[in-house]
Amino acid sequence: MSPAELEPAKAPTELVATENRPDAVHLEWKAPTGARAISIERDGVEIARFSGAAESYDDVEAEAGTASAPEVGATENREDAVLVSWPAARVAPGAEHRYAAIAHFDHGRSARSTDATGRRGSPGVVAVELVRDGALLAELSGVELAYLDEDASPGTIDPPMLSVAESPLAVSLTWQAPEARAGVTHSYSVFVVLADGRRVSAAAVTGRRAAPRIDNFGILRDGEAGPRLDPSTRTFDDFDAHAAELSETPFLAGQGTSAHGVELSWGVPLVTLRPHTYEIVAALDDGSSISSNAVQGARAAPVITEYRLTPLAGTAISFAPTTRSFTDTTAAPGTLETGSLQASLDQQAFVRLSWTEPAATRGPDSHYSLTEVFESGGERISFATGHRGPPGLARFEVYRDGAAIDLAVSSAARSFDDAGATAPNAIAATDLAAFSSATSVALSWFLGDKAQGTAHTYEVVAVASDGQDGSPIWAVGNRSMPLIRTAVLRDGVEILVDPALPVVDTNVERGTVEAPSIAASQDRLRDVRLDWTDPVITPSRRYNYEVVSTYADGSTATSVSIEAGAADPILIDLQIHRDDEPYWFAYGAGSLDIPSAGGQRRLPSPRRTERSTRVST
Repeated sequence: MSPAELEPAKAPTELVATENRPDAVHLEWKAPTGARAISIERDGVEIARFSGAAESYDDVEAEAGTASAPEVGATENREDAVLVSWPAARVAPGAEHRYAAIAHFDHGRSARSTDATGRRGSPGVVAVELVRDGALLAELSGVELAYLDEDASPGTIDPPMLSVAESPLAVSLTWQAPEARAGVTHSYSVFVVLADGRRVSAAAVTGRRAAPRIDNFGILRDGEAGPRLDPSTRTFDDFDAHAAELSETPFLAGQGTSAHGVELSWGVPLVTLRPHTYEIVAALDDGSSISSNAVQGARAAPVITEYRLTPLAGTAISFAPTTRSFTDTTAAPGTLETGSLQASLDQQAFVRLSWTEPAATRGPDSHYSLTEVFESGGERISFATGHRGPPGLARFEVYRDGAAIDLAVSSAARSFDDAGATAPNAIAATDLAAFSSATSVALSWFLGDKAQGTAHTYEVVAVASDGQDGSPIWAVGNRSMPLIRTAVLRDGVEILVDPALPVVDTNVERGTVEAPSIAASQDRLRDVRLDWTDPVITPSRRYNYEVVSTYADGSTATSVSIEAGAADPILIDLQIHRDDEPYWFAYGAGSLDIPSAGGQRRLPSPRRTERSTRVST
């Protein structure tokens, strides 16, 4: 045996194994010199043997890495396409293996090399195949994770169905929500192509395009675009549509056709409708649009819910919309002008009333407004003017001092005798006065030439055939009685009959004045002393005077009596005479010293007192 054969066989060194190659585990080592062959063990089992000079090996039989099929999704809510998407395929490396290299020599084999571990890496995705309804739709790169299928069957939407309702305020459009239909449902399958040529398929899914969405509804009126509405809107009221045209309402007022009232009537206005053509256009989010059926609509004629008839400055009267006439009995009626009324003042048995022929005139113009009240709250007003005819004369009514005395005097009568007027009473003279002088009594009084009954206020009213009172007329009248005799009584005895005023009674007893007594001294040396007393005055006689008036019916009336007589004497002064010549004035009892030497004394001016009024006696 050679020395070489006696040395131990050397094992391969620096054995390494890869872990990231998906197609194989790559092994490398350093072969010992002189080796005839190299064998490779995997997990203790020889898997390959080749020449001793080899220093690498690819284990393509190592357990390959794995790839799991992704979960595929397909949309159903997009209108423009079906979006098919999937996550990246989940891959994993193969199982880990333990490798050893053994060198074979002519004289035997070496020990096992140092073990090295290795594995195949995760398989790479090189492509994705997308199949729709069993046919290849697209080949994609391994990194693409989604595909937008814009060729999928699109969704559809039905045209809106438009209907119309008409009212006086607007044309009302109504449409139902258009029925939306999604596109055809497609089946989608995804195949992941691995780098080692394997194909991994995912479970098939379905997807479809959604129906288009409505962005807005547009209104077309007579071909012209109108407002655009929210897609949730289902109604539209066209308040700008042409309103129905109403003719003027015929409104008539009677021109004196009836004395009972003003006859009013009104008719129904003519209506002209002005229709429009409408369409609803649904604008879709893909830029397209779809139109509804065309309909015609017009605003309806205004509905009258009430008539209000209003006289000028009066209160409105309401009528149902079916009413067409009304007679206004409250309008000012025609009048009966009785003319003039006279009442007698000189009749003893009655008061005679007489009046002129009444004149009938039509009522004054009455002005009316007729308001048509519409259901919409609007109003329209028409005007008319009319009057009541002249009233007929039915009778006369006579009133005395506001109380009726005859309510059924013939319409042909032109006079009326009121025997019930208050009869006159005898009237006594009034304001009897006496004026006394020194020699007589003068009398005066007031007494008319007749006695007047109570003055009554008379009213005559002409009553029309429709029951309306004519304008009343008034006059004042009374019964009267002539005075036939007037007598003056003095102390109850007639002294004069029917005298002319003033009456002067000179047959009266006058008052008297008794001269005062006077005494003169006889024993005074230088003068004479005179002493005298007051004069004595007797008053004039007093009489009772009355005036008695006698009237045509024999009745009498006596005035209030008055007491009177001639004026009483009044002391003004006393004159003292000496030798029949005035010497001194005095004013009552007194005394005076007269010088004895003789000669004239000057008389002083008389002094007035409160009794200074001078009356001859």
